[in-house]
Amino acid sequence: MSDGERVTFYLIGQCLAAPANAILVIDEPEIHLHRVVQARLWDAIEQARPDCLFVYLTHDLDFAATRTEAKKLWIKSYDGQSWDWEEVSTNAGDMPEALLLAVLGSRRSILFVEGQRGSLDRLFFSRIYPDWTIIPREGCDQVIETTKSFRALRDLHGLECCGIVDRDYRTPEQQAMLAAKGVYVLEMQEMENLLLIEPVLEIVATIAHANSMTEDVPAEIVRKAKQRIFAILHSQLGLLASRKTAWELETKLHKIDTTARSVAQLEQVRDAAAQFDVASTYAAFEQQLTDIHARQDYAALLRIYNNKGLGAEISRYFGTDSYPNLVKRLISNGQGEAIIAAMRAAAPQLPAVTPVTA
Repeated sequence: MSDGERVTFYLIGQCLAAPANAILVIDEPEIHLHRVVQARLWDAIEQARPDCLFVYLTHDLDFAATRTEAKKLWIKSYDGQSWDWEEVSTNAGDMPEALLLAVLGSRRSILFVEGQRGSLDRLFFSRIYPDWTIIPREGCDQVIETTKSFRALRDLHGLECCGIVDRDYRTPEQQAMLAAKGVYVLEMQEMENLLLIEPVLEIVATIAHANSMTEDVPAEIVRKAKQRIFAILHSQLGLLASRKTAWELETKLHKIDTTARSVAQLEQVRDAAAQFDVASTYAAFEQQLTDIHARQDYAALLRIYNNKGLGAEISRYFGTDSYPNLVKRLISNGQGEAIIAAMRAAAPQLPAVTPVTA
């Protein structure tokens, strides 16, 4: 049998053979057990021994969340003499319990970001903000709502909670409103553009040239990369203007009063939406993009251009088949401190927090 199978039979046997009304302490119940069987196994054992009290000691937050009827205790710290612990409330509104446990278990300030596990957002933000626990929450709406909810639960967890979202055409007024709620907006249109800021291009180009990945000198590599990005922008002016216009229209529609309760009120909503000038909105943004291209204003381009494929488009100038993966490798093998420093300088400045050292 496999290790997992032997452990399964051992656990079943020990629990079934325990004296009546016993207290069973299970240390790290997830060890050697596949996630698929963990919850089902312990559900079955608990049902077989309803007379016993089961105490689980675990670092696996997903497993802890499966004990839906259990009382959960958060072990904050141990100073060698006494424990600092607190019961975890399960009355956190619509907050997923696994997420609440992850926050409590980290003991560090929490930064909610867009993306999923394994995404670029989590990888790079964990380096940019080393004193924060990075938790991906998929889209910007989830980041905003989760940050708002957890900041309302400060009396429970006592931790600093913030969020970071992509710029997504947000106005300065909208950005200020989000900042007041603890959600900070990237200066870049999207996170991937942090990899394309000029200081990062220069650092990666210097490393690529030093490693004989390309014959071009760093300045020429950067020039070609930026030239290519501007060329792509110029070829997509119409597409980008359409995206921006659609975003403006969607934003306006979201402001519609859904409490309308009569035909007259609904007609007022319709008339308000009809006042949106598609043509002028499109033309204004197209002109803005044209001006950026004419000025070759690279910083302005990154603030307004959302194209996750730009990194792939410039890969050949750096002697690689994937510029984003090259940046990831450089950071992973210890050559990326200067890259992270450059990104940190371009990323939002979060509130100062006390690093957790133990």
